[in-house]
Amino acid sequence: MADHLHVTGKDWEKISEGSKEPSLVELSAFAESLELDMERLFEQSLDLNLLCRRLNDGKDSLPERYIPGAFSRVRTSRTLLDFIEFYFGWRMRQKVLNHLNMNEAAIANPERFINVQFFMDICKTMKGFGYSDDILRRMGEFSIYSNRGGVVDRMFSDCPTPREVYEKVVPVLGTCFEKNHRYRILNLGENHCTMEALVQEELLDALKVSKIGSLEGCLTRGGVGASFALYAGPYQTSVKELECIHAGSHRCVFRLEWAPIKQLSYVQ
Repeated sequence: MADHLHVTGKDWEKISEGSKEPSLVELSAFAESLELDMERLFEQSLDLNLLCRRLNDGKDSLPERYIPGAFSRVRTSRTLLDFIEFYFGWRMRQKVLNHLNMNEAAIANPERFINVQFFMDICKTMKGFGYSDDILRRMGEFSIYSNRGGVVDRMFSDCPTPREVYEKVVPVLGTCFEKNHRYRILNLGENHCTMEALVQEELLDALKVSKIGSLEGCLTRGGVGASFALYAGPYQTSVKELECIHAGSHRCVFRLEWAPIKQLSYVQ
């Protein structure tokens, strides 16, 4: 413990006895060694189980908040963090992780199961840091680049049109990629797709809540949905959420419309 606080053995004895309080510098060193946000040390909601696991070399331990109802893969949330690092630098990525009591070791395995609250908390944290709705959508859209060459890319990159991509991807979204929602196509045309997302009751029961997510999370999920058209080529996709559980509806409904990106030509 003295090593985590960067204090001598004698100083640690005084701290543990209560005759000396650790300084802010020592607390900062302690939080940094465990990859935690120092502000979290002063909150009543501090995850003490996580603290113990990290102290016992469980560097890849998940906070209790992200363990029940683990129907998502880390891969989905890592896409958001990849976007943050690409556009705002590794320090911002680290800041977001520390704010959520997470670290790189915990997300090293993209196939690891984790619950959807981690994805939603990243979105909420970025909004809290002052980033715009457009940035939240773009975080979702970045999944196309983060997944290049991976399993998702191989599954859909052979589709010649966006219509065929959505026809293929929407039915398996709630089984192959995550099991938090049930998805179905309400309307599909040559340049548009309207799809419905219903929260799985099993998830609500596991988390002991009546609804899950946030408006910020829906913005990013809409961006993920818009990115699928790019598997068929250079398309620009707009997305609008027609219904949302966070605006009084029992479901979320997304309307996606796409058009080819026109290539510029030059006449000499």
